[in-house]
Amino acid sequence: MYKEAYGASDEVSEMMAEHLRQIAHEDEKALYALFAGMLDTPLRSEYKKAGEAKFEAIKSTPSDAELDAVAGLILLNIPSSGYRDFVISTLSSATSMSGDALGVWYDALDTAGREAALMSAARSLARERYPFYAAQFSTDRKCAAALDEMLADMTEAALADAYLRFVDDGSSPSSYSENLTRLGVADPESPDSISIYVGTFADKDAVRAIIEEYNASVENEDDRIEYTDLVAMLMSSVTIILDAITYVLVAFVSISLVVSSIMIGIITYISVLERTKEIGILRAVGASKRDVSRVFNAETLLVGFAAGMIGITVTLLICIPINLILRALTGISTIGAVLPLGAAALLVAISMTLTLIAGLLPSRVASRKDPVVALRTE
Repeated sequence: MYKEAYGASDEVSEMMAEHLRQIAHEDEKALYALFAGMLDTPLRSEYKKAGEAKFEAIKSTPSDAELDAVAGLILLNIPSSGYRDFVISTLSSATSMSGDALGVWYDALDTAGREAALMSAARSLARERYPFYAAQFSTDRKCAAALDEMLADMTEAALADAYLRFVDDGSSPSSYSENLTRLGVADPESPDSISIYVGTFADKDAVRAIIEEYNASVENEDDRIEYTDLVAMLMSSVTIILDAITYVLVAFVSISLVVSSIMIGIITYISVLERTKEIGILRAVGASKRDVSRVFNAETLLVGFAAGMIGITVTLLICIPINLILRALTGISTIGAVLPLGAAALLVAISMTLTLIAGLLPSRVASRKDPVVALRTE
């Protein structure tokens, strides 16, 4: 039979015949199981197609409320002057009556009758055009409501049978434990991750040292603890940003210092030119070149000291309103900008050093002037 029907080989045909002979001697349960297995796949396929067809029918069948909504959309696109032609054309295509007969009938109606005829024609056209407007309605909600109504009368056994027939196979790809994990159920004895919160940076470093010490003592990499120091990552990012801002500010300050030094040098040189006669008098009364140079160096140091002190005073005065603003914005009473005494002294020293360096060249020019030529200068 198998050889003739399916073109099977003699060996396969004999194996199938022997299998059937063995089953024929068994009870009805074995035969039922055999035919149930053969019919399982086509039954599932047909059940699935029937279910999908039923839902598609629900989607394509408008309710009364949806018909009224579509009819209203249709009437919105028709002017009131065209109601008569719309009713006649719609009803003539839906019935066997002629347009002239429908016109006589429509003209004989009163206002209420014409409104009813208009809504009837709009509903008739709405049934035809509903698939076009169906996308504007919640058809999935309609299917869900129909499914709820159907499932309300089904037993658990019927629900299980429907599920097994509708799905592609009778088993789920996920296990019980996988489903629990996916739903967020965790076992405290075998956690996937642990969050550790500390109060100070010292405690954070201590926890990190303990973890690193444990990882160093474990040979198997799978047993090592993988951790992420969020605070360290955040501080690293903040440090990078602050360093970048510091570099930019240093660049601007460096440019300002270079320009200031050049200006101090120019001003000192102008002072040398204006005091050429005084330089000649100093050299005439016995002052050496070094003495003349020291005079101008002392002046530049005094200028640097005065500039530094003015800058320190302005900074201290500006800190007062800045601290008030910061405390008002942050609500932290202990916050405040301060200028340490050591930093203030260092800033004054830097100011004096820069002015001294800027005045070296002009003072050297002043010390090299010829006394005779300097005295003749007006």
